[in-house]
Amino acid sequence: MIIKSKFSIIILFFLILGLIGVLGLVIGIYNFTDVDERQKVDAIVVMGASQWNGVPSPIFENRLEHAYELYNQGLAKYFILTGGVGEKAIFSESQIGRDYLVDKGIASEDIFIEENSRTSLQSLVEVRRILSDNNFENIIIVSDGFHMKRLMKMTSDMDLNAYFSAVSKNSIGRLSEIKYVFREVVVYIIYLFMDI
Repeated sequence: MIIKSKFSIIILFFLILGLIGVLGLVIGIYNFTDVDERQKVDAIVVMGASQWNGVPSPIFENRLEHAYELYNQGLAKYFILTGGVGEKAIFSESQIGRDYLVDKGIASEDIFIEENSRTSLQSLVEVRRILSDNNFENIIIVSDGFHMKRLMKMTSDMDLNAYFSAVSKNSIGRLSEIKYVFREVVVYIIYLFMDI
């Protein structure tokens, strides 16, 4: 009976520890949702998001518009767009993003794309290759604020010289906000333990 009781206390202790860890991660994710380290760099990296039949989804369009704003402030000459071909898609996210920016007057030769990635980690591996091939030293990464803590951890692990500029979260509702945060908690934990 005493052994059973001690075992229950140990389980309870680890459950509480786990809950504290998750709560800390939620707070950490929220702390970076408004990060804006904009400064002059070699390239602006836009993290891919879904595209709908050749048109950027609202999330992707917000990221592209934010990157375009940074470009117009003279912070970089080049763009690097990430995102491969999604399930049941014909075009890659990065290709659709390039078309969007070209329509806004950006020269296509100033836009680098990678079409191989399906995850944020794969995207950053491809970004690192593009940086190396073009002797770029530093970047600003544009994505949604809920994505930033994980991107910061990944770029740090990869020794990328990266700064971050989050898209405003005002465009999504409170329910979506909660969904994104808890999704990020799960994906962040998976990255920490499985490196994917």
